[in-house]
Amino acid sequence: MTRPFLLILVSVVAALGTRAWAADPCRTHFEVAGATGAPIATTRATRTSDAGTCNFAVRLQSDSGDGCAAFAEVRGLDLGKGSVADWRHVTLRQRGRHVKSRKLRARVGGGRAARLTLRCAPPPALDGCDDVLAESTYCFLGGGRRVRVVGLASGSVCRSSPEDTTDPASALQSSDLAVWNGDAYTCSVAGAFVATPVDGGDSRRVAGPCLATTTDGDALLVRPAASGFDPSEKDAPAQMLVREDLAIRAYDVPESVPGGPFRVAFDLTTIPANSPCAGRSFDVITARDGIIYAAGCSADGAFGTCDVIDDTICIFDTHTGTVLAPIQLDGFDGAIRGLSAIGGGRLVVLTNDQTPVPPTGYFPPGSDGQSPGDGMPRDVRRRRGKGIPAAGGSDSVQIFDAATGARLDSRTIATTNALGLACVSRGE
Repeated sequence: MTRPFLLILVSVVAALGTRAWAADPCRTHFEVAGATGAPIATTRATRTSDAGTCNFAVRLQSDSGDGCAAFAEVRGLDLGKGSVADWRHVTLRQRGRHVKSRKLRARVGGGRAARLTLRCAPPPALDGCDDVLAESTYCFLGGGRRVRVVGLASGSVCRSSPEDTTDPASALQSSDLAVWNGDAYTCSVAGAFVATPVDGGDSRRVAGPCLATTTDGDALLVRPAASGFDPSEKDAPAQMLVREDLAIRAYDVPESVPGGPFRVAFDLTTIPANSPCAGRSFDVITARDGIIYAAGCSADGAFGTCDVIDDTICIFDTHTGTVLAPIQLDGFDGAIRGLSAIGGGRLVVLTNDQTPVPPTGYFPPGSDGQSPGDGMPRDVRRRRGKGIPAAGGSDSVQIFDAATGARLDSRTIATTNALGLACVSRGE
């Protein structure tokens, strides 16, 4: 068969295909690869620039799965070799404080056009925080008028103000805090999932009530309340009860919150009945490298007290969907006001416990290595109602081994009654 004949044959097939889709329109949609590589069908995806760039993987798919997307005319995407149905890598370069965007458009014959807007946003501008942000690990703090930052090595805090204690932002009054794509997400005590711009600005309601939130650096993890989180759900009187969703969701792009698409990061129904973590209400979570660390309590009733066992951290492996052995925080007897996993297999705990912390490895004479309060059952040692941990005095961050619970270090910081902790390690 000659080459000219082949070219004519290909042209005829393409023409017939185009006319076929015109008679029966081909409907397509763009997909963006999420943190795990799983496809996300969306019309808009935003990421925060890292060293001035944002990277996306994009492809076009037909709604019916019949492969008609291969005939699409695409604008805004350099196809090179291969098909638009294959993953194509897109890099956006962001400069200054401006958002860089690119609009993609695809159409087959007379079918509806598929559209996707990719956005590369600048990282938050935190004036006066250069020294703190230059430390190897720094942590965002809630509980004040605006989001503050503390250096883990120095204990120095930036963006503090007198209003942190006299007029704190209601959206930041939560022991959970997820800083993701320029926003600080919290499960507000007012009964909403709220996002507050890290560099300043008004908070906005993202979704209905939730119980805990965090980020693993790539995705936003949320534990919704059992009803009312998604806008499609109708409010009901039962929503006022302490009800809990049985899954921790993972969102890969901000535009997917709350309706989806999302992944189930961990199904809490898989916790064995005989596990120390069974029946717990987790109101503080953190995640790193596919492992979720969770703290909470066991509720007596819908409006009853909560048996606080704050020195117990439950651990869930999202890779295997299994519950790992919990750990107890060595020598810790306060309230967990924030929790964050960092590199080197460490957990950072924010607390305002006023009990003096001895040097690492020290035990009082005659204590036989027992931490304060030993000999008294932990489930009756302290009790509190649901909500924000009780206020105390000056705050501290305490660092523990994430595998054993051994205390590694502690540091007093220049804040009072901070709530929520989200740590970042540079270069990771």
